[in-house]
Amino acid sequence: MAKHFSDTIKLDTYVRTILLECVSLDKTSLIPVYLSMFLNASKRDMTVETMAQMGLMRSFYSPTLHEKHYPGNSTTGEKRLTLIRPSFMVALDRRLGALQVDDHVRQTYMISGQWKENRLALAVYLAKNNVPPLQLLGALRGRVRRVDKFSTPGESALEVLELRSRDAAKSFAQAVLASFDAPEAKDPRIEVALWRAESAREAVRWWVE
Repeated sequence: MAKHFSDTIKLDTYVRTILLECVSLDKTSLIPVYLSMFLNASKRDMTVETMAQMGLMRSFYSPTLHEKHYPGNSTTGEKRLTLIRPSFMVALDRRLGALQVDDHVRQTYMISGQWKENRLALAVYLAKNNVPPLQLLGALRGRVRRVDKFSTPGESALEVLELRSRDAAKSFAQAVLASFDAPEAKDPRIEVALWRAESAREAVRWWVE
């Protein structure tokens, strides 16, 4: 199996890391939780039910345990222990956030039989929010890569990412606006200038981290 979580961590590496953490910290009961979250989040097309389940699991397992320190110990107060690795929850939040945006777009603007009426509203939504759905991000993935692969002598990683972000932002703006260039679809609220590089960087951050 070569499933990926956020396209960065292969399943075999993920399992080895999680097994080591769960066994060494005596959290073996969380192994199936990690695996379930991983396998669900690796799906490209998640149903509303799956997203709701993921959200419930995230809410249930993210609270912290409290380890009390009794008199006589070197420290006082409480030590907070996370149930799920924080970096995993951050990656999961990114994945869920992108998918929830996608689901909102589908439910609001892509209702069967109403595409013609909703296409302008969809264009305005995308332009105003600077949040492309996963399908369009997937089409742009070839333009956004890890910066270390493109860094050259005298060029910092941030400069490379900025360049790639601008490239992706411009391409995405053109792709969106090209779909709504019919005379009846013109609207002053849709402006290419809205696609700032910093906004694009936030939108595609989970592709490159």
